[in-house]
Amino acid sequence: MYYSHIFVDPNNDDIVYMLATEFYRTKDAGKTFYQMPTRPTYDVGVHSDHHTLWINPNNSNHFFLAGDAGLHESWDGGMAYNRLNNIPIGQFYGIGADMEVPYNIYGGMQDNHSWMGPSATRHWLGILADDWKQVGFGDGMYQQPDPESSMLYNASQNGNMIRVDRKTGNMQGLKPFPSDSKEKYRFDWVTPLAISKHSSNKVFLGGNRLFISDNGGDSWERTEDLSSNTNRDSLTIMGVLGADIKLSKNDGTSSYGEIISISESPLWHRIIWIGTDDGNIQVSKDGGKKWEEVSRNITGVPTSSYVSRVLSSIRNRGSAYVTFDRHREGDWRPYVYRTDDYGKTWVPLTRGLPSGSVNVIAEHPDNPDVLFLGTEHAVYLSVNAGSDWTKFKSNLPTTLYDDLLIHPREKDLVLGTHGRSFWVLDDTSPLAEWSTVYNKAVHVFSVRSATLFHYWKDTSYRAQEEWAGENPPYGAIISYLVNSDVDSVTITVM
Repeated sequence: MYYSHIFVDPNNDDIVYMLATEFYRTKDAGKTFYQMPTRPTYDVGVHSDHHTLWINPNNSNHFFLAGDAGLHESWDGGMAYNRLNNIPIGQFYGIGADMEVPYNIYGGMQDNHSWMGPSATRHWLGILADDWKQVGFGDGMYQQPDPESSMLYNASQNGNMIRVDRKTGNMQGLKPFPSDSKEKYRFDWVTPLAISKHSSNKVFLGGNRLFISDNGGDSWERTEDLSSNTNRDSLTIMGVLGADIKLSKNDGTSSYGEIISISESPLWHRIIWIGTDDGNIQVSKDGGKKWEEVSRNITGVPTSSYVSRVLSSIRNRGSAYVTFDRHREGDWRPYVYRTDDYGKTWVPLTRGLPSGSVNVIAEHPDNPDVLFLGTEHAVYLSVNAGSDWTKFKSNLPTTLYDDLLIHPREKDLVLGTHGRSFWVLDDTSPLAEWSTVYNKAVHVFSVRSATLFHYWKDTSYRAQEEWAGENPPYGAIISYLVNSDVDSVTITVM
């Protein structure tokens, strides 16, 4: 079960705690239950959805309560709580970045709304929790800041979508609804959202249809149903029809047959790719009027496999990547493919990848041969268009990588994880240049522009429980290659 756990006081077995959406306690062995005072009102106190509890065997009034909003500690048997907010364990579904200086990072969090925060600050302490602002509600999903204005397009679960003014906080609902009351649109829990690379007024939202707006979401045009239209009640889960599961019909999945990923070509606005949770890969060459289903041309992937990502390439108009995730079927193999002919033929790109589902793929904007993969456990790099892969080791945690992007100006690699928050690799330009210089005796990679600034001592006496993210290195980043054993290197800036 997702939760619904029971914990017994180690010093008194008449005292039992029950964890679910709310938090309950009995002192009379279950005859009566009392709801614990965790939250007096919305978004105040301890977040609902409780998962586990540790009770101090030497002091039953002292326990740790963990749930959807992290870790809380109580010393008085649950009457009051301390929020332990210095552990980077955020779970992000989708991320975005704007073009401010320094740029802001956006993320939709599991059951903890949507947030924006700076990639760098002038604080000596680093990037503080105070620097982050809430920009949405519910379970935050995809975040797409308009690069030409202060508007942010924000998706939350099941197709909910708003447009947020990042400066004023004004919010406008944009979710499309059918004109026929008998019709019902379907949206995945992780609703995909995208802004056109060619016009920031053009916005895409994925459901069972692709919804396209040319005026920032004020009105929508819709495509045909792009899913396979499979009746999910006819599908089995561990040999049992989903409709026959008594505890939670269809294993709790609210709907099926929806778009999971959207990608417009960076080379031509009329080319659009989508992937669905029921295995369809559709491509349009006329801006969404006509579609061709091309997943049937892929060999080595069972039909109806969940499409975790589609990515239109800068390589040429007909090039795109697709990844599949089959962990729901107990299949942990990686699935990555590329086409260069609009999906007529596909090449598998999994050499060097271990077991583990693939969630996201990204292409370097300066070199289409440089690719990044976010998987169930790690991040992988290819410098030869996916012919083989190398694990990014460094100091990255072993965790689930759900989304990643490369900032178009700074070339930073921004990683959104489902369990270890945000990570940023500063300046991936050397990776884009690597294939042409790796065999040189000495090489200095391109140096991006740097900003001169002064740190600002604007905080005092902050508690030790306060958490702060690390600022990027101050000044210019100079990356170099030396293909020999040397004790030291001297770089002279003229």
